[in-house]
Amino acid sequence: MSNANGEHYTERLAESGCSAAVEHTIGMINMLLQHYGAGTTLARKLSASMEALQLEVGCLGSPFGENYDDLHLLATACWTKSLWERLHYYKFRVHLTFPRSNYLVHVMFLLFASFRDAGYAGQLLQDLNRCRLYLKLFFLSDIATACGRFINVSLISRPTQPHKSVSLFVFPNERPSISAWRLWLEFWTSFSGPGWSLRTPLGSWEHPSHRRWDWFYDARDDLLIRPCEDGGAVAYSISGKGHRLRSRQEYHHSHKLDSIPKNCLTANVLSLPGGSVLRREIGPPLAIPKPVTRSFWAHLRSLGGMDVGAHL
Repeated sequence: MSNANGEHYTERLAESGCSAAVEHTIGMINMLLQHYGAGTTLARKLSASMEALQLEVGCLGSPFGENYDDLHLLATACWTKSLWERLHYYKFRVHLTFPRSNYLVHVMFLLFASFRDAGYAGQLLQDLNRCRLYLKLFFLSDIATACGRFINVSLISRPTQPHKSVSLFVFPNERPSISAWRLWLEFWTSFSGPGWSLRTPLGSWEHPSHRRWDWFYDARDDLLIRPCEDGGAVAYSISGKGHRLRSRQEYHHSHKLDSIPKNCLTANVLSLPGGSVLRREIGPPLAIPKPVTRSFWAHLRSLGGMDVGAHL
């Protein structure tokens, strides 16, 4: 539509008592409701855009339910953000079956909520959020040690960016400034207690974590286990050598494993010269993922070309 035609359309709407902006917003809502969850290419793009927005602003459920004025600086400009802005401005509400993040612990904290509750807003909140996205963090449990009682200090003072496989989520790329990292250190220094302890320790896992742990501890065989990219693992056994005050916690490369034993716990280690590691915090058992309940039609499709009657 040319600019002249657009102006003419706007004038006609005004003459009829309608607002072009409101009509445009209603059109966007209709597009969302028509295509969201329909299984089409456009539907998948809408879902991906909403999930990316969810990660950027750090919320649990649909980002459309969050306060746009508080969080819009954290989001990348896109069609979904534009719709969010219009919904907020006109006080419209859209109710969708949107997946909530179930990667929670017993005592759950969203990192962005911790920043906001501490009084950060505007550019400062944006800087803290850039550091969070860079490190692929979502919950307080992501930056806590395995035991849930301390802050993982390796993620505080301008750490290196973790590998993309550290999370099941796909985080946007961010490059925090030096001043943002100073603010990041300032926040966690004030947030934590003595010795980088959490003032409110985290509880047991109730849902699976989106984080992929680098180390596990097998208490039955007293082994530290490091997962490998090929699906196997490397075991580290206790060493009888070394400093007598820490020899009970120092482990050396021992042997390979086909997989990680099911009874393992999450762990934190400290790498030592020579390839050995020092066992540090041990966490509670991770939650076991629940089987995904598929729809009736998805179950039928999974049967392929086989006789459906044979499974009844």
